[in-house]
Amino acid sequence: MTDEPASLLLVYCDNILDRILAQISANFHVKYNALY
Repeated sequence: MTDEPASLLLVYCDNILDRILAQISANFHVKYNALY
């Protein structure tokens, strides 16, 4: 029973990290394209 919440939390954190990394890369591309 303890494995399920832990795995769900890991998936949740992975989704948040993916979203943050995507946002950062998008912002970087926008700034990079704006500079050059």
